[in-house]
Amino acid sequence: MSVLIQRISNIKMTVSIVIGLIISSFGLPGLSSSTAPDCLALIILYWAMLGGDHGPRLSTVFVLGMVVDFLGGQIVGIHALKYLCLVALAVQFSSRFRMSARLNRTVFVVLTVLALEVISQGLVSLHVGASMDMGRLVAVAAWGMTWSLVEFILEKNYSRVDRL
Repeated sequence: MSVLIQRISNIKMTVSIVIGLIISSFGLPGLSSSTAPDCLALIILYWAMLGGDHGPRLSTVFVLGMVVDFLGGQIVGIHALKYLCLVALAVQFSSRFRMSARLNRTVFVVLTVLALEVISQGLVSLHVGASMDMGRLVAVAAWGMTWSLVEFILEKNYSRVDRL
């Protein structure tokens, strides 16, 4: 009988979160802030969905969201709320998510990040009185489709252990 054991490197998770924080805070060269990806959201979702007990803690996610808001000069708390909702959804659907096909996972991620972006933009619109940026919503949906690439890059190592 063979058993698959998940080995999650804390160093790999920490490095990926730091890289996602840098990209989400400062953006990518050549992209405007409205079309820049929120890589940290995808990385947090990945580790929360597939990380099991080693996923990011709520306090860590909240602090990361506050850091992104402070460094990006945005309304404080929007990213923190978005990241907390991502982790809550990840905990709720993690077992179904792990067993589904890659296309189903990508569709779920695109719809989830799009819905959270609509909610967060709606909150900002209510607070500031501005209209929703449809270009930003299209960009979020497009960057959500990179989920397969995120999975490929962050893929965990599995080792086969034979039990007697």
